[in-house]
Amino acid sequence: MTEKDAPARVLIDSGPDTVLVEPASGRMFYLNETGAFVYQLLEKNTPDEEIVRLLCQEFDTQKAEAAADLEFFRKTLHVFLVRAL
Repeated sequence: MTEKDAPARVLIDSGPDTVLVEPASGRMFYLNETGAFVYQLLEKNTPDEEIVRLLCQEFDTQKAEAAADLEFFRKTLHVFLVRAL
Protein backbone atom coordinates (compact mmCIF):
# COMPACT_ATOMS: atom_id res chain seq x y z
CA MET A 1 0.00 0.00 0.00
CA THR A 2 1.39 3.38 -0.95
CA GLU A 3 1.01 6.54 1.12
CA LYS A 4 -1.51 7.71 -1.46
CA ASP A 5 -3.62 4.57 -0.82
CA ALA A 6 -3.43 4.82 2.98
CA PRO A 7 -6.63 5.86 4.75
CA ALA A 8 -6.72 9.44 6.00
CA ARG A 9 -7.70 8.30 9.51
CA VAL A 10 -7.90 4.97 11.28
CA LEU A 11 -9.71 4.09 14.51
CA ILE A 12 -7.84 1.67 16.75
CA ASP A 13 -9.68 0.16 19.71
CA SER A 14 -7.19 -0.06 22.57
CA GLY A 15 -9.48 -1.28 25.33
CA PRO A 16 -11.13 1.45 27.36
CA ASP A 17 -10.12 4.12 24.85
CA THR A 18 -10.04 4.35 21.10
CA VAL A 19 -7.24 6.05 19.20
CA LEU A 20 -7.86 8.04 16.04
CA VAL A 21 -4.65 7.87 14.02
CA GLU A 22 -3.61 9.78 10.92
CA PRO A 23 -1.07 7.42 9.34
CA ALA A 24 0.49 10.07 7.08
CA SER A 25 1.34 12.42 9.95
CA GLY A 26 1.52 9.92 12.81
CA ARG A 27 -0.77 12.13 14.87
CA MET A 28 -3.04 10.47 17.41
CA PHE A 29 -6.24 11.64 19.07
CA TYR A 30 -7.56 9.64 22.01
CA LEU A 31 -11.31 9.08 22.27
CA ASN A 32 -13.20 7.79 25.27
CA GLU A 33 -16.19 5.49 24.80
CA THR A 34 -18.55 8.38 24.07
CA GLY A 35 -16.14 10.06 21.66
CA ALA A 36 -15.62 6.84 19.72
CA PHE A 37 -19.39 6.32 19.57
CA VAL A 38 -19.94 9.83 18.20
CA TYR A 39 -17.00 9.67 15.78
CA GLN A 40 -18.30 6.47 14.22
CA LEU A 41 -21.72 8.07 13.76
CA LEU A 42 -20.15 11.16 12.18
CA GLU A 43 -18.19 8.94 9.79
CA LYS A 44 -21.53 7.46 8.65
CA ASN A 45 -22.90 10.99 8.07
CA THR A 46 -25.54 10.48 10.75
CA PRO A 47 -27.59 13.67 11.21
CA ASP A 48 -26.93 15.60 14.42
CA GLU A 49 -30.49 15.11 15.64
CA GLU A 50 -30.06 11.34 15.38
CA ILE A 51 -26.68 11.46 17.14
CA VAL A 52 -28.24 13.42 20.00
CA ARG A 53 -31.09 10.92 20.22
CA LEU A 54 -28.68 7.99 20.27
CA LEU A 55 -26.48 9.67 22.89
CA CYS A 56 -29.51 10.13 25.14
CA GLN A 57 -30.52 6.52 24.63
CA GLU A 58 -27.06 4.96 25.00
CA PHE A 59 -25.60 7.13 27.77
CA ASP A 60 -28.72 8.16 29.70
CA THR A 61 -28.20 11.89 29.28
CA GLN A 62 -30.47 14.86 28.62
CA LYS A 63 -31.03 16.23 25.12
CA ALA A 64 -29.52 19.67 25.85
CA GLU A 65 -26.40 18.15 27.39
CA ALA A 66 -25.99 15.68 24.51
CA ALA A 67 -26.35 18.49 21.95
CA ALA A 68 -23.79 20.65 23.79
CA ASP A 69 -21.38 17.71 24.05
CA LEU A 70 -21.75 16.98 20.34
CA GLU A 71 -20.98 20.61 19.46
CA PHE A 72 -17.92 20.60 21.75
CA PHE A 73 -16.72 17.30 20.26
CA ARG A 74 -17.07 18.63 16.71
CA LYS A 75 -15.03 21.74 17.59
CA THR A 76 -12.35 19.69 19.32
CA LEU A 77 -12.14 17.26 16.41
CA HIS A 78 -11.96 20.16 13.95
CA VAL A 79 -8.96 21.63 15.81
CA PHE A 80 -7.23 18.23 15.68
CA LEU A 81 -7.88 17.81 11.98
CA VAL A 82 -6.87 21.37 11.05
CA ARG A 83 -3.60 21.06 12.97
CA ALA A 84 -2.84 17.87 11.10
CA LEU A 85 -2.74 19.67 7.75
